[in-house]
Amino acid sequence: MTLKLVNEKIKIGTLKRVGDTHWNSHFYSICSMMKLYNASCLVLQKIIVDGLTYSQRGDVDAVFNRLSSFQFILILHMMKEIMGIIECLCQALKKQSQDILNVLEKWHQEGGG
Repeated sequence: MTLKLVNEKIKIGTLKRVGDTHWNSHFYSICSMMKLYNASCLVLQKIIVDGLTYSQRGDVDAVFNRLSSFQFILILHMMKEIMGIIECLCQALKKQSQDILNVLEKWHQEGGG
């Protein structure tokens, strides 16, 4: 696989800015990360094989090992669920819906939990 092809695969989505502190930006960052997961792994694997220096290849290999660990993937999925609930609550509160129990019930009925 050429580096150009890998770069094209990575363009399937974009990560949101980390500096944006609104709750929904965190949720969408996690969703973007999940969408880009496979393409990111391909890029890392390409660098592991074709990296310019031994040090670069070793650093990227360590990152790839962490990124592909069960712990990282589990936490990523848990964060998506948690941030999805928070996003739902924030949207309801923005609409001046102060009844949290009704919001949670609606979220549950929509397949959230």
